[in-house]
Amino acid sequence: MSDKTRQFVEPVRKMLAEGINVQALGDATNQIIEGAFQSLVEHIDELEMDLASLRTAVALASTQAPQPGGAVKVKALEWVKCHAGYSAEVPFGEYGCDLDQDEEVALYPWICSSPEDILGHCETLDEAKAAAQADYERRILAALEPTPAPSFAKGAEAMDWRERDLDLIAAHEKVEAFKAGAKAMQSDAAALADKLGEEYCTAGYAANKIRDLPLPTPPAGEG
Repeated sequence: MSDKTRQFVEPVRKMLAEGINVQALGDATNQIIEGAFQSLVEHIDELEMDLASLRTAVALASTQAPQPGGAVKVKALEWVKCHAGYSAEVPFGEYGCDLDQDEEVALYPWICSSPEDILGHCETLDEAKAAAQADYERRILAALEPTPAPSFAKGAEAMDWRERDLDLIAAHEKVEAFKAGAKAMQSDAAALADKLGEEYCTAGYAANKIRDLPLPTPPAGEG
């Protein structure tokens, strides 16, 4: 007799030795089946909760990741009136928009300068400020590099969703098969007693059927 068979037969043999009737045997069989089935259902519920938790963690991580493109805006230069025009201080020097005193009637009188050199001559003050702002943004953005998106937790990063889903489906299929088997066994407890009992539990009773064995004498009542 295999260990797996003995696991189910020994409790039956013990009940028979103690004089348990067939109806009690059927009830005990039903309890074993229901207990095993409930344990399997609870295990599947745990798998589903784990899967839902991991999917929630991945969804939260994706919403918190920095969005590419247009995420950085360079602050506008702050212009201050000075003796020759306007100036704007920056961490690496000063931008200037100055009116050329020697060429007041020139077509492009405003000189736009960066902390390093003259950017050019402009027709209006607004054009000079715009040229300075463009140069400032170019320098700032050139010094930046995109921030990589945060990596997910190790469990989520290594998760193969298709494989996990297939495992869950397979577990559900096992439950359905178990349900069918349990229903067939519960519908005919007497047949189960005949099949298992006669084959494994009648040592010492020759070929007598279990249901034909005499039931034990009930204990005498008080009084």
